[in-house]
This record gives sequence, C-alpha cells and structure tokens, in this order.
Amino acid sequence: MAVRGYAGAISQILTNLVMNSLMHGYASGVAGTLSLSLQRRGDMVCMRYCDDGDGVAPEHLDSVFDPFFTTKRGAGGSGLGMYIVYNLATQRLQGEITLQSEPGQGLCVELIFPADLGGEKPLVDSSRGVVE
Repeated sequence: MAVRGYAGAISQILTNLVMNSLMHGYASGVAGTLSLSLQRRGDMVCMRYCDDGDGVAPEHLDSVFDPFFTTKRGAGGSGLGMYIVYNLATQRLQGEITLQSEPGQGLCVELIFPADLGGEKPLVDSSRGVVE
C-alpha cells in the first residue's frame, strides 16, 4: 500500500492523539496500551487509533473536537489538541474523522482519507518497506 500526502499533518495528528491519551486516558503512573492500524479501502486509507484508557463521558462526546474544550483546564490541558486533529483530518487530509468511546472502555478514533493527496513520492510504501 502506498500513501501519498502530507507527512507533517499525519505526524501532528498522531502526536496529538498520543498526548490526549496520556493526559486524559490514564491516571498518573498507570500503564496502558495504544494501538494504530492502517488499512487500504479502495482509493482511501483508514487509520484507526485506540487506547484502553478511561474513555470519554457520554456528555463530552459531542464536544471533544470543539476548540478549547478540555476536562483538564488548570492541569495542563489547552483544549486545542483534538480540535487540531479534527481540522488537519478534515481540511489538510480531506478526510472524515469519527470518535468512539465509553467510560472505562478507552477511546478509538477512525480517520478515513484519500491515499493520494499529491506530492512527489509516497509517505508510506509497504511494497518497499519505506516510511518517509
């Protein structure tokens, strides 16, 4: 599978997802599991990121991607991480993003975006084992 697009956007999305998991998903000193999978679906790529942390309260699900929404105000949360993820996913990568979570059951974020967004060479080319 080859993916051609914006490496910086994908890197920022993954960084923000991991930081969100670490800040909101686990109590201090608690270990957890983060997972990432990529799958080709025709001309699209499905990227699925999950953690096994605390999950998101039902009353917060609709606000997670809103600017300045955080449950950690005063404890280091700016409320911009998931807002940035949403905007990079939907604007820069021209994709769709969904979030699934239940309290105590972790969080899964699925991003579906075109496999070819232009550029000179692939970001990921599994046939050659290249990640650039």
